[in-house]
Amino acid sequence: MLHFGLGETGYYHEDAAPLSSYNYGAEAKLGLVGCSNAGCSFPEISGIFATAGGGFAGLTTNGVGVASTATGSLGVGNFGIYNNLTPTAVGAYSWLKGNHSLKFGGEWRLATFTEKTLAGMGGDFTFQPQETGLPYLESGTLSGSDVGFPYASFYLGAVDSASITSGQDPTFEKQAWGIYGQDTWKMTRKITVDYGLRYDYQASWHERRNRWSEFGPNVVNSAAGGLLGGVQYENRAGAGSFTKTYPYGVAPRLGLAYQLSAKDVLRGGWGITYGPTNYIEYLGGDAIVGTGWNTLNWTPASFGVAPVTLKGGLIYPASALTQATYNPAYYPSPGAINGPEYYINPDAGRPSRINQWNITYQRQITPKISATVAYVGNRGVWLSSNLLDPNANTDQIFAKHGLDPTNPADWALLTSPVNSPQAQAAGFAAPYAGWPTGQTVAQSLRPYPQFGTIPGEWANNGNSWYDALQLKAEIRDYHGLFETVGYTHQRENSLGVAYPGAFGNVTLVNDVYDRAANYMIDEDSQPNIFNTAISYRSPAVGSSKALQMVTRNWTYGAFLRYSSGFPIPAPYAQNDLNAVMLRNETNTTFMNRVAGQPLFLKGLNCHCINPSTQLVLNPAAWSDPAQGAWGLGPIAFNDYRYQRRPQESMGLGRVFATKREGMSFALQMRFFNVFNRAEQGNPDGTNTLAPTVTGANGALNSGFGYINPSALFSPARQGQLTANFNF
Repeated sequence: MLHFGLGETGYYHEDAAPLSSYNYGAEAKLGLVGCSNAGCSFPEISGIFATAGGGFAGLTTNGVGVASTATGSLGVGNFGIYNNLTPTAVGAYSWLKGNHSLKFGGEWRLATFTEKTLAGMGGDFTFQPQETGLPYLESGTLSGSDVGFPYASFYLGAVDSASITSGQDPTFEKQAWGIYGQDTWKMTRKITVDYGLRYDYQASWHERRNRWSEFGPNVVNSAAGGLLGGVQYENRAGAGSFTKTYPYGVAPRLGLAYQLSAKDVLRGGWGITYGPTNYIEYLGGDAIVGTGWNTLNWTPASFGVAPVTLKGGLIYPASALTQATYNPAYYPSPGAINGPEYYINPDAGRPSRINQWNITYQRQITPKISATVAYVGNRGVWLSSNLLDPNANTDQIFAKHGLDPTNPADWALLTSPVNSPQAQAAGFAAPYAGWPTGQTVAQSLRPYPQFGTIPGEWANNGNSWYDALQLKAEIRDYHGLFETVGYTHQRENSLGVAYPGAFGNVTLVNDVYDRAANYMIDEDSQPNIFNTAISYRSPAVGSSKALQMVTRNWTYGAFLRYSSGFPIPAPYAQNDLNAVMLRNETNTTFMNRVAGQPLFLKGLNCHCINPSTQLVLNPAAWSDPAQGAWGLGPIAFNDYRYQRRPQESMGLGRVFATKREGMSFALQMRFFNVFNRAEQGNPDGTNTLAPTVTGANGALNSGFGYINPSALFSPARQGQLTANFNF
């Protein structure tokens, strides 16, 4: 049997700005010269919102009735079109030969993401008080008020700063191929073997026309005095693709089923699977700087001197907006600490790999009842993680310069500006001419001091461990009753794995340079899970045809799930370690657990908590690491968990047949949170030093272990009644 298929999935999204804003015709309607698109977009105008002395409403004043800094803007601040298209093709061939059932097949897919950004093509104009202020005062004030008025600057057309962009339209894509072959071999009446092999090849992400830039750790940067660390471009200066494609995606699989007796079966299996490489979306304009999508800026040459006017518009050569510079010194700007926002892990083209196995024993107890016991395990490597921070300080860097951040004097030195007498006396100076010496000594010691934080994208050095004992019993059509009961006792651990989960989509990282410090109970860990699914069809009752018609064929269903609570992460340390470490994660480390102290003031599952008067977590159970020190404990503990959250839903329904063929009437009732459990929200456990605040009525408003009484975790019981007529 031969099967072949083609398909395409897609997602299309536009931001809220209407297309009429993009095709506004600003030059014809407003006389505004300089838009960069044929439709002449409506401009974005900032600084003109005011409540005093004219202007638009919406500005707060400085308390004396005079407008201070204007907020808000007029025009299109964001206009984006986002498009995902994934065409696919699959083919499969099946062949039965003797005791063998063979299958061969393959698949191909092309994943694409287009981020079209059109905002700013009509120009972005910002107005400030300087253009209508007193030049001799510059940024000073009189009687606490600004001199000058941004709305007056707008009336004069005196623009303080302006920019124009060419718009952006990059398309990122990657291809993937897969082929496989497998055989189900019935060796004897009691033994069946499954074996197969799959090969996957996932090409690396790239921009369709190589218009992509990123941080290059080995690029010589002339704008930073020749230090390493600049901007590198895809397929330029030997950079090539930013990621390497993994060519060894070989995945063998093996399975065995052995019938021990007429009522007993033993099964086992082992296999390797590869996951997809990281998904790409919303990289933003910093991912394509220098490749032909440019932004031109106008700023004052001196205080209060407008670089452009509304009447004169924006004058520039059209080629300046589309010129590809491929400049390795695109960042930093003169006298600034700024830079590319991405460093893509070169090994990001290597997909995650899961090594999994299971062994299962199944017993038929009666013709309608069976029981199963199984052990399931897997080990994951190369998982998506957040363990990549290319421009962070480390203890080794400090030691190289004879500094110890746990020493108060060294801490003070690290947080002092380089131009301070303290830093100069210690021999610290700017890393290169033009480096802003108002930055701290800690900034000057970073691996790339010309840049700030550089997020590491697509790190894939996470690991996972999973082991589970699974028990299951099934009842099949016992007088209309079907039921499955399952219990799982499991262990789940991970190291650096980053994915949305129970911690509110926060990636928990301790020290990216100490991988072992990130070994933890998995954020979705639930050691014990019990669930049951029930379905029962009612029989006809009594001898009366009318009674039988009313009582028969009603279907009752229920799903009930009870499990351990998710882990509560340890509180974030409050020792301001990131002031010197300058890590990608602001919350750099975690508090230490105090031995002998209870973790809870009230048991979260006691159903006895009054959140208006009671805090539930014990701040004395945690201690802050010393200044400059890392937390010593794990990120999560097995005995520190949120409340258990039962899931209970039930339903009742029936299909009523009619005498006319092909016509029926169905009635269904569904109930969620059927026992109407009022589940309180999760407690605030981030900061043990957070002050406890009460309102005027004496009720708690915040604090460590505070539960917001107005934010229930799940809604009250809900029901749905639906009726369908099919014909």
